[in-house]
Amino acid sequence: MIIGKISKLDVVSRTAVIRTEGGEEYSISVPEAASIAVCEPCTMGTKGGELGELEVGYWVRASIGEICSDGTRTCTTLESIS
Repeated sequence: MIIGKISKLDVVSRTAVIRTEGGEEYSISVPEAASIAVCEPCTMGTKGGELGELEVGYWVRASIGEICSDGTRTCTTLESIS
């Protein structure tokens, strides 16, 4: 699990770069089956969402796996926390 800010996001290729407070960058790929949650302002919680609802600059919590052959890590859960 990592927590960081989205510094790059490509919805078409379903990839993103997340930068932690410590400056580490993680390139992730987000498969269609990944669980995505976005902030719900009315309840101050989260709701199920789509990758396109996230934006560069959002803080997220991501569950990531091993490094893939293309250098990315597969993300199974991506949750907006800002």
